[in-house]
Amino acid sequence: MAGTGQATAQQLTKRVVKTTATEQHMDFAKAKTTMKNVMRVQNPLAYGDSTTVLYEDFSNMYEGSIGNPDTSVELTSDTVSSYPFWINMIPVYTHVPGWGGHNIYPAGEVVSTADNDGGNLNTPMLDCSKQQGVVFLEFKARTDDGVADQPIIVEAAETYNMSPTWDMLGSGTVTVTPEWQTYTVSFYGAGNYTLFNIVRQQMSQDDEVHRVYIDDVRVYTIKPHIKMPTAMPYTDYKGSSFVAHWTKVDGATGYKLNVYSKEMSDDGTQTTKDYLKQDMDVSDTLATVSGTTSGQTYYYTVRAVNAEGQESFESPEYEVFDLEAPVLEKSTIEDTTYVAKWSDVPTAERYNYWAYFTRTADSDGEFTLTNESFDGLQMKDGSEVTWSFDDPTYYSYDDYFITPSSQAGWDAKNGIPYPGCVCVDGWQYIFNHKDAGLVSPDLDLSKDGGKVKVKVQLRGDKGDVWYNDGTKETRYTRCAVALFNWDDNIGDYRQAELQYTDSISPEAFGDYTINLTKGSARSKIGIYAVWAPAHLYMKNLVVSQNYKAGETFVDPFVYGRWLETTDDSITVPAKAYGCPITHKVSAVKTNPSTYQIKESRFSDTEEVGIVSGIESVGLSRASVLVENGKLMVNGNGPVSVYTIDGKMVYNGRTVDGTMALPLKSGAYIVKTKDNTVKVVF
Repeated sequence: MAGTGQATAQQLTKRVVKTTATEQHMDFAKAKTTMKNVMRVQNPLAYGDSTTVLYEDFSNMYEGSIGNPDTSVELTSDTVSSYPFWINMIPVYTHVPGWGGHNIYPAGEVVSTADNDGGNLNTPMLDCSKQQGVVFLEFKARTDDGVADQPIIVEAAETYNMSPTWDMLGSGTVTVTPEWQTYTVSFYGAGNYTLFNIVRQQMSQDDEVHRVYIDDVRVYTIKPHIKMPTAMPYTDYKGSSFVAHWTKVDGATGYKLNVYSKEMSDDGTQTTKDYLKQDMDVSDTLATVSGTTSGQTYYYTVRAVNAEGQESFESPEYEVFDLEAPVLEKSTIEDTTYVAKWSDVPTAERYNYWAYFTRTADSDGEFTLTNESFDGLQMKDGSEVTWSFDDPTYYSYDDYFITPSSQAGWDAKNGIPYPGCVCVDGWQYIFNHKDAGLVSPDLDLSKDGGKVKVKVQLRGDKGDVWYNDGTKETRYTRCAVALFNWDDNIGDYRQAELQYTDSISPEAFGDYTINLTKGSARSKIGIYAVWAPAHLYMKNLVVSQNYKAGETFVDPFVYGRWLETTDDSITVPAKAYGCPITHKVSAVKTNPSTYQIKESRFSDTEEVGIVSGIESVGLSRASVLVENGKLMVNGNGPVSVYTIDGKMVYNGRTVDGTMALPLKSGAYIVKTKDNTVKVVF
């Protein structure tokens, strides 16, 4: 295949714990999050009645004065709490405990940041979950007389009671002058343990840092006249249009929709909105937005309006970051190869290409969909595996697509090949909260009412989990098998079923059978390492369903991942001879804000053709015939025999110029060194 470059480097990842929010210190104040969750409201009280969550006037900080803060007073201490970076304010200085900060001093019943060095002041963790998580931070601020205006960052995060991972609610910058002013910033998505942070730090090399004084900090919520709708995922993206969706609000007689793109100033400090639709009146909970530029990023927000004309808060914006689907050109099979070509998509960086062959059940009964031994796996660069169970590796790939494989598209997340098997690293699941599992391609599992049998051989490992008191627990790998079904409403897969095994032996492989019951026309199966920070090894994977004679299965045999070009040369494998070949393609790009990869919807699935005429292919150095129920091959060299559904039933060589192989009646593909023959008996 041509053009199989990866969008990211194919480097192995070592076991390293990712930095958590509580270890990031002042990085939290560096505006790593976008401003999309920060709402500017001119007059919040016009939307409803307020409820104060926190008010602090700093009247206990009576030392010092404006222009002369008392830098000898230590307002903070690392011994105040178990979280000395965020909860370190000595309680006597505030009316409510739990505050924190750095480089701050009393200045006559106000808080001052340090001159030249800046500083930060953060609130306690607060329950701001009421009123749909919309919360307002209000405070007064000023600078010293005669100094330049000072920019400060205002940000918020839901800490989940100082858990290892936080949800950053957004950040914004306001400019502070020598005159006292009141600033109000609102955030979406607040929860039960939300923390607010006000920061003065050097914003650029030319930024001269001076003191900023802060007073009268108030956090409050608004009980609105009418609730705010929630912008939902868009649908039907076509490049020149899409359909925006949002939730229905009780009491709403209509909605106002805004759609816009954004442009950042050259210095990166200002964002302007270019409105495509502004205050568009809509009576339903969806609207077709036309006139968009293919591949450009848009955002939409919506407000609800009641019969009195009162409006809700504007919903958090929903990003439209997408690509239109490529269009496949007509492909023609020549001998056993063809070239797939498709249209160039605006803003696309790569393409994902899939090719399939359609298999048909010859009779009623169990039909094998997947049959992967995982023998002879290679590294991504094609090199051999050099480690073993006795000499393991603790590196892994973020995504290791099984190579070579019979069925294309199986992805070992945080996985790596081992001799005779594939391994996923449960250490990454336990400590870095990343999936560690083998995930199937999109498969049709709808036959037999969605009943699916998964048979696999598993071998585990052991790893230690340490607790805060210094004790440890040795755990053994367990396995979770999940079934995911495609949901058009969310444009993604949704978990439909989950089963667990007990601890798995680290000494030898054992046989496991998992029966799933909720397969659909678009399903994925995932086999995951859980419970222990240790390896899970897998081999001899078989997925099957009960089929009726004549039912078909579309089996992927090519997955061209992240192709750089708009074409790919395909060789049809012997197992697909005589079967209809189809294909499809999608476009891919990376979101520069989130670094998430966006894949377009697929092109229409198009027919390619059938590799035909193989029954009449003559062999120059071998002859194939059937005698007395045995397959006879005469000639010298290797011989491979496949069933029509792609299962290898023999792989060897002729002995003394001949081979006799007893087989059940049926259809087989016989492949020799030089030719391939289809035999039916």
